[in-house]
Amino acid sequence: MINKDVINFFVMSSLLKERGVSFNNLVRVIKEYDDVQEGSNDILKKYFFAQSLFETSYIEKIKEKTDEICKGLEKMNIHVLGKEEFKNFKSLSNIKDANWFFIKGNLEILKREQDEFVSIVGSRKTPTSYIKWIENNVPKKTIVSGLANGADVYGHEWAMKNNLDIVVFPGTDLAKAPKTGIKNKIWEYAIKKGVIISDVFPGISFFDKNGFLRRNKWMAQM
Repeated sequence: MINKDVINFFVMSSLLKERGVSFNNLVRVIKEYDDVQEGSNDILKKYFFAQSLFETSYIEKIKEKTDEICKGLEKMNIHVLGKEEFKNFKSLSNIKDANWFFIKGNLEILKREQDEFVSIVGSRKTPTSYIKWIENNVPKKTIVSGLANGADVYGHEWAMKNNLDIVVFPGTDLAKAPKTGIKNKIWEYAIKKGVIISDVFPGISFFDKNGFLRRNKWMAQM
C-alpha cells in the first residue's frame, strides 16, 4: 500500500530544494490541508505554476521519479500512508501532527482498537530492574515503543519473551535495519510479528532531535 501523493511531495521538495526552498516551509503547507494531495497541489500552484517552473520537463521529471521511488519502496516492502488514511486504522485515529508514515510489517495490526495497545516510553538510562516493573504492571497486549537503549528496548524484549505483537517507532528511516545486537533482533521480530513506523523518508540521512519528541507523543496517542 503506497500513497503516491506522499512520494510526489518528497520529489517536488527535492526539486525545489535546488531552488532554495526550505523543506520545512513545504511541510507547513501540507499541514494546512486535511490530506497530502491537496497540500501537494497547492505547492504545485505556488512554486511551479506561479514561479514559471511549469515546464513539461519538470512535470514529467516529477512523475517519473515518483514512479521510480514507489517501485523501490514496493521491493523493500515499505508501505506509505498519508494522514488522510490514518482514519482507516483505529490505532492511528488519534495521531496528531503527522503528515505521513512509512511502515514495514503487518498493517492489519494497526486496525486494532486502541485499548489493545500499551505504549512504553522511558529514559535511555533506565536500569535493567525496569523489566521487572514491566512484568508486574504491563498487560500482555500489543506493545508500542521506540528503539532507543533503556526502557524502549526493555519493553520490546519483554514483548518478544511473551510472544506479543510489537509496534516499533525507531525515530530513523526504514531503509537500513540495525546490523547487530538486540535492536536487530527487535527489528526482525517486528517485521514478522508487528510493524515498524517512521515519518522519515527511507534512505535519507537525516537527524532531527525534535523527531524523537514527536515519536514519543505519537506512541502515547496510539
